Amino acid sequence: MLKKVLLISIFILNALGSRGQSLSSHLSGYDTLSLQDLMNIKITVASVTELTAKESPAIVSTITSDDIKAMGANELMDVLKLIPGFQFGVDVEGIVGLSVRGNWSHEGKVVLLYDGQELNEGLYSTLQFGNHYPVQNIERIEIIRGPGSSMYGGYAAHAVINVVTRTAKQNLEYQASARYDVSEGVNTGKGTNLYGGIKTKSGNSFNLQASQNSTQRSLSKYYDAFGNNYSMENESWIKNSLINLNGSISGIKLTAIYDDYLVNERDEYQELAPGNVPLKFKSFWSEIKYDWQVNSRLKISPKINYKNQSPWKYTTDDTLNLNSALFDISSERISFNLNSIYTPTSKISISGGASYFSDKSTQNIEESFFQSNNAKTLEYGNFAVYGQALFQVLKMNMIAGCRYNNNSRFASTIVPRLGFTKSNDQYHFKALYSKSFRSPSTLNIDLADHIKPEVTGVLEIEGGLKTNENGYLTINAFHIQTKDPIIYYFNELTQSDSYINASNTGSSGFELDYRYKKNKLTATTSISYYAILEKEEMSIFSFADQENEHIGIAPIKLNALVKYSIGKEVSVSATLNHLSSREGIDKIDDQSNQLITKTYKPFTEVNLFTEYSPSHIKGLSLSFGCTNILGQQTYYIQPYNNYHGALPGLGRNFQFKITFQNF
Repeated sequence: MLKKVLLISIFILNALGSRGQSLSSHLSGYDTLSLQDLMNIKITVASVTELTAKESPAIVSTITSDDIKAMGANELMDVLKLIPGFQFGVDVEGIVGLSVRGNWSHEGKVVLLYDGQELNEGLYSTLQFGNHYPVQNIERIEIIRGPGSSMYGGYAAHAVINVVTRTAKQNLEYQASARYDVSEGVNTGKGTNLYGGIKTKSGNSFNLQASQNSTQRSLSKYYDAFGNNYSMENESWIKNSLINLNGSISGIKLTAIYDDYLVNERDEYQELAPGNVPLKFKSFWSEIKYDWQVNSRLKISPKINYKNQSPWKYTTDDTLNLNSALFDISSERISFNLNSIYTPTSKISISGGASYFSDKSTQNIEESFFQSNNAKTLEYGNFAVYGQALFQVLKMNMIAGCRYNNNSRFASTIVPRLGFTKSNDQYHFKALYSKSFRSPSTLNIDLADHIKPEVTGVLEIEGGLKTNENGYLTINAFHIQTKDPIIYYFNELTQSDSYINASNTGSSGFELDYRYKKNKLTATTSISYYAILEKEEMSIFSFADQENEHIGIAPIKLNALVKYSIGKEVSVSATLNHLSSREGIDKIDDQSNQLITKTYKPFTEVNLFTEYSPSHIKGLSLSFGCTNILGQQTYYIQPYNNYHGALPGLGRNFQFKITFQNF
């Protein structure tokens, strides 16, 4: 299968004359910019040096604030649904996670940076999606669809998501917005978001973002694999409060973020809980950074980061006194980083640095201890050095780099990065090879007898072609293989979480996207496809009769985003998210106690939004939207075999929003 995919992809690339551009930007709604202007926006997510998405040594997507408005997005999950290869599934306890290019990436395989802060929690390295990570004050999102460990460390095997929020560009800027959602006559969500920023004449700045949002996961019934069920209406509220402070004083940059996330759930691990179990995630991140411009060629940037988290927390004080509910572990990390970039000539850029972090986790329940050391605390340290060189040869960008990582509990790891890119106004081409690693996190270590880091190798090629003055076509092909993947499973004998290193897993496939912009119309369409590796022997990620796909992850995904401006006051946009059929768990047979699987039919989500900005009231905008217009049943399927039922999402939902701003 892999050979067929690569041959097809190479044939298409040759047909394009080795020309291309990645989905460097989902629909960017800057009406005053041409398609070429938008494609020349500089980004740094794939290299320290500023490059356009066509030049960057990675498969890159960028999303602007105008894109986010066109999507009608309220939180990050709404945006990521429209990224090629990105899908969502349920883990346990009502938590929804991300898969990338056909691979379950929930635990430590995707890093999320929010104004430079690594948001992954420190116990399992997961990210929690669904009414989390607000987007109203985001300026842009840069995404690497592929490995990023050589730059970002051990959480970046499959993707990097870099979120940059707004900072003031004039004396005083402010924004306020409120939303209200309704489905089937029931309130399904509401929220408020505030932003204020100031920039002084001397260049100092201060910015404050505060948001509070609540959403119901679903109004449907949830069925576990044993036939138990409950109505999720008013039992599945997800609540989030976030405060983000950042500023710059005399070149010193300061950031502080507080996040309070609450999920009401009953699905637990396999069988329903008898009542609602509130699951809490509280986090605090902070950073101090200084950019020292030594001279015109050399910049050195030291920084210190601190984060303190209490993820997956529920105790006997606010649950049903379930044995499994006794979970309260705090995680603390302090990091020291020194980064540098040296540009001796206009055609050579050398970047590198070193980092060290110390992790400490603490059992806060009196009778609980870590099983690996029979102590209340578990600690380890990690040191890394990294570097890469980017240089131009014969009008091509060549890149070579590596990262050396040494964890106090494991053998050292070296991951290389190689590639070249070539581009001009008419086409571009990329050939990339990277390795990435993931060291086990705190509870991976504690809940396994023997565990070691996993290593992922990724080969990518990409090409694209400017079809005319208004359109650009791109295709990329990828091959991903992970050795010794760190796998979670629920141990029924001990009734606890457990981890092992399993055999190889991975995927191969392609992603194709087309982008069009002319006058008042902008549009992006994409299709992505994956198949599992021919020699894969993973039983937990696929059922015995599955040959080409992983559990719960659709092999084919189609997305579209279209925006049309009607005069200066009204715009209309529509989005499409289509998933092909998926395999998942249905139920456990009562008599044979055997697992019965189910094919979930293809799912098509169509959303429509309109925005009105009256010219006589400067700064005011009113928007109305309808998500899942077709009213199809949304399911988040567990992408591994652990006897968890599919978690329903919302059906047809109506959204009202009002925003006022002075920029």
